[in-house]
Amino acid sequence: GFSMMTREQYLLGKLAEEALEVAHMALKCVQFGLAEVCPGQDLTNLERLNSEIVDYEGVLQMLSDEYAVMHDFTMDPVAYCAALGAKILKVNKYYEHSRSLGRVE
Repeated sequence: GFSMMTREQYLLGKLAEEALEVAHMALKCVQFGLAEVCPGQDLTNLERLNSEIVDYEGVLQMLSDEYAVMHDFTMDPVAYCAALGAKILKVNKYYEHSRSLGRVE
């Protein structure tokens, strides 16, 4: 039969939902630009993107706060900085590869 979600499962689902909303808004920024204000909206696309990022980080913080005993949702600050730096290098590497193929400016 049907079993109900645990709170952990619910929050993980919310995290995925918020990640999709960040992705959706980022793609809107690609299509329409960061400064554009969509008809019917009061905020620029960048402001809306930042809002979605905050929503994602809020759910991540809830997971971290509630399940820190069982799972470590936050990284050690030194490991976080190293991982962040590695990601930036990786994105720039593939950007340069795309540029060498004439796919980006």
